[in-house]
Amino acid sequence: MKLSLFYRGAVSLALSLCLMVPLTYGATATPIEVQSEEEIQPCYIGTFSTSASIAIRSGGIAECWGYVDCYPGYTAKNAVMRLQWLNSEGVWLDYYTWYGEGNSVDFDATKAVPKGRTYRVKVVADIYDSNGNWVEIVGAISGSEKY
Repeated sequence: MKLSLFYRGAVSLALSLCLMVPLTYGATATPIEVQSEEEIQPCYIGTFSTSASIAIRSGGIAECWGYVDCYPGYTAKNAVMRLQWLNSEGVWLDYYTWYGEGNSVDFDATKAVPKGRTYRVKVVADIYDSNGNWVEIVGAISGSEKY
């Protein structure tokens, strides 16, 4: 009886050691090149450029710009440019919206804004192909401006 316990222990030890040995000899980790957010460009199907920007002039006039440019045969529908403000819980809320549609949608608008808030512009659009099939949603967000 003592002998069989010895063998069981030896087998258990041998199996434990086997699990500690790597299954693929010589496997090494290779570092990958990480790009900064500024260098990362999304890959879209029907859109080649999307942008959003904001500037607040003295007197509280927010100048808002944005665009969605599609490849030929694609259309931006439900395109919207949102002027947003940041509430005390860190949530962006819509202050004003503008709408557009087409192969190239350009937004250029101004809006008076109250003092004491942080603002940004967000552009979003659904992209459809020439057969009317939805292919993607695109978007861009400006930097924030405090006024």
